[in-house]
Amino acid sequence: LRITICFLIALLASCMEQNELDYYPMSIGSKWEYIGKMKRGPGKIISVKSTGLIEGRETINGNEYYKLVTVYEGDPGFPPKTVSYLRKTRDGIYLLAGEQKDKPELLSSPLPLKVGKTWKLATHSPTVKGDYRVEGIETVSLNDEQYEDCLKIYLQQETNGVKGERVDYVAPNIGVIKQLVTFGDVAIEVYLEKFTPGIN
Repeated sequence: LRITICFLIALLASCMEQNELDYYPMSIGSKWEYIGKMKRGPGKIISVKSTGLIEGRETINGNEYYKLVTVYEGDPGFPPKTVSYLRKTRDGIYLLAGEQKDKPELLSSPLPLKVGKTWKLATHSPTVKGDYRVEGIETVSLNDEQYEDCLKIYLQQETNGVKGERVDYVAPNIGVIKQLVTFGDVAIEVYLEKFTPGIN
């Protein structure tokens, strides 16, 4: 589950461009609040919550990154908090995990993105692999609101031999608004409850 959560963090703070639309804008104070549910095999359904906040900027190895802190509530399999560092360039979004600041940065997402674009999941672990694909652009209805021009991004992943899939719906000027995950016998559905834009 930790790997799946890290995928969410990477996408949540990405800034993907499609027809000059800004997907996942990054600015200090930006805040994403999610609610959802998780089911493990035939077990009961558990309510989950997460909140991601860009707390500021930090310079690491000569590069300036946004610092994203994400807090999780719900299943004990989730870490209580994760820290990620992200920076955007013309060719992509680069990621440093908080516990791996001494390692080379990873390309979280190439830029720009368009329908049909594919790329490999970048990771420091030899037991983790995955393939991304931008499948389309859709209108998504959530909480009596409609979000137009959402990117639909599909990930096929494998961690230590356990296979999984994930679908993200990404709204312009907001970020991930909906995520569906299956990983082994775990199924997760997450929805954006509230987005608060930051200040550039």
